[in-house]
Amino acid sequence: DRAVIYNYQNATWSKANISRTVWLSKGIFSFPLALTAAGVIYEHEQGDTDAGTAMNSYITSAPLDSGGMNYLDIGAFWPDMEPGGAQATVTLIGRAYPGAPDETYGPYLFDASMEKVDLTISVRQAQVKISGYDGHWEIGTPMLEMQPAGER
Repeated sequence: DRAVIYNYQNATWSKANISRTVWLSKGIFSFPLALTAAGVIYEHEQGDTDAGTAMNSYITSAPLDSGGMNYLDIGAFWPDMEPGGAQATVTLIGRAYPGAPDETYGPYLFDASMEKVDLTISVRQAQVKISGYDGHWEIGTPMLEMQPAGER
């Protein structure tokens, strides 16, 4: 139920959960095949949809903080989205301290035509989650407008 993925294009590794019980290299087929416990056969590494349906996808940053006990005031998200992509959302996951319960801000919808998403968030620790729902989307180098705000 787990997979390790190597991206040859940017030489990175990632992990995923995937419900497949049997795999077959492409060999005589055009693409690798995989079988679920229910007997469904999937053709992998073909296109960017799930059997014609846009796949939900997301990326989440590591936790960000001010390096101490100060809060962070987050005022804007600058997406740097590539033109022609589908819409996406940004969600910020904040915490008052490491291990504290998550506080969710968003999701805030954006697309390539938007320069920034205005925010008013104050947390000690934050993670950024960018999600796509309607097909292919690409993001460049997003930025957060944030500054230390002192202890509260």
